[in-house]
Amino acid sequence: MEDDLNTLIAILESENQALEEDRLADVKVLLPQKEASAALVARTGTLMQSADASLQRSLDQLDDLASRNALLLKKKIDIQKNLIRLLADASFTEGPALYGRNGNRTEVKFGISLILNLEQ
Repeated sequence: MEDDLNTLIAILESENQALEEDRLADVKVLLPQKEASAALVARTGTLMQSADASLQRSLDQLDDLASRNALLLKKKIDIQKNLIRLLADASFTEGPALYGRNGNRTEVKFGISLILNLEQ
């Protein structure tokens, strides 16, 4: 169990570092590893009450890292939400007029086109 915990701790440390450095591609690569490792720890995690001192330190470290990870992920999500909100609220400037099929004059509006690539 301690090896499984140490593996998950190492993954969370790497993911937290990647989040702090805005290396989202690295976060994406680590996700399947983190999920598999967390599932393994959860399956073998029934020994938590009887943990020895070394194992308890690892569990405490894991708890601290998981809390930090949740905070970093929340910050990244909030930044994305705010960016989308700002861009959606951006004012549009008027451009030149064009003529449609019917010969009616149509104002062309210029706006912001945004594609968020979370795959980076």
